[in-house]
Amino acid sequence: MPQEFNIDEYSYELPEERIAKYPLAERSKSKLLLWDRGAISHHRFEQAPSLIEPDSLLVFNDTKVIAARLLFQKRTGATVEIFLLHPELPTRDIAEAMLQKGAAVWSCLIGNKKSGKTEN
Repeated sequence: MPQEFNIDEYSYELPEERIAKYPLAERSKSKLLLWDRGAISHHRFEQAPSLIEPDSLLVFNDTKVIAARLLFQKRTGATVEIFLLHPELPTRDIAEAMLQKGAAVWSCLIGNKKSGKTEN
């Protein structure tokens, strides 16, 4: 049985001007949030070496954001949201899947905005 959760817990307002459309020319000037024992502080990526303590675990996240949120309006007025998570067939590579001219199968998260429930 699919796990249910309230999608409204993951919804928040994000002003358009706060969304990065392109990487900075000087990537080292990118913003960096630091969580340290419950406190969050703002830094730049170039400061990372001085912020990492010896013997720390460093995890690299090389994921990319794709325009993969599809919204549909039902006759009842409810909005159905389909969020494409990752491709399955004919390839699991996002770049290749986005170039497909035929059918492609994706794992999705589907939510009904009116009910606030989401199924995976």
